[in-house]
Amino acid sequence: TKRQAEIEAGNKKIQELITTLDQKKDEAIERTFKQVSRNFREVFKELVPDGEGHLVMVKAKKSKDGAGGGDDDDDENRSAAANAATGAAGPSSSAPSFESRYSGVKPQVAFGPGHVAKQMKQLSGGQKTVVALALVLAIQKCDPAPFYLFDEIDAALDVQYRATVAATLRRRCDDASAPSQFIATTFHPELVKRADRAYGVSQRNRVSRVARVTGAEALAFLDAGGAADDDDDVGGNDHNNEKKTKRKRRGDEDEEAVAEEEEENSDEDDDDMDV
Repeated sequence: TKRQAEIEAGNKKIQELITTLDQKKDEAIERTFKQVSRNFREVFKELVPDGEGHLVMVKAKKSKDGAGGGDDDDDENRSAAANAATGAAGPSSSAPSFESRYSGVKPQVAFGPGHVAKQMKQLSGGQKTVVALALVLAIQKCDPAPFYLFDEIDAALDVQYRATVAATLRRRCDDASAPSQFIATTFHPELVKRADRAYGVSQRNRVSRVARVTGAEALAFLDAGGAADDDDDVGGNDHNNEKKTKRKRRGDEDEEAVAEEEEENSDEDDDDMDV
């Protein structure tokens, strides 16, 4: 009937629209991966001059029992990453969707000649931090944000990587095309030396106070003990621990006094009952 023909025609147009949108979505994903992958290689080279890193698309598992995909198919994953990075043929109406072809993205990095880590669990804490920073900065180059807040990103880094991270952040701040602002907390001098401004955070009467300090004052604080031990926090931990011990002792004494008072009251109650 005429009504049925109209419904079928409308359904056909909807399916065509869905196919078109899926193709544009897949093209956008591959185009973004191409940009982020290129930026990741460049940023990782800045952070690790003797290393090399790239992003790999993980192909989706094909068989029902889970074989044929994931980390065991690295050659095919490398080929897929290369095709996406070079802008190879995009998806067509007959090609499977992006979600059915790939299950995710993973980094493969080398922190020295001849050593390639294919899984993040093979890296140390500091190396994982470098990879994470490289990925954040790679994405930032594609879509810059006004500012970034980093909390002790250099805590697990060696001295050489702390220096390269500080230099890389400084270059991002001075980038004329897309400058960014980085707000970072640290207990190491590398970031302080590269910073435009430094602020000291102290605590008094359980209230945090923030004050503007010069770079020289910040470095003097670190040299005096703020960064004496990589495993310690702000100087004065011993004093804080001593205060906690005193509070605990006072608490124990208060508990003993309460127990004695309760015992005395109990004795009085017993006397009253005896009378």
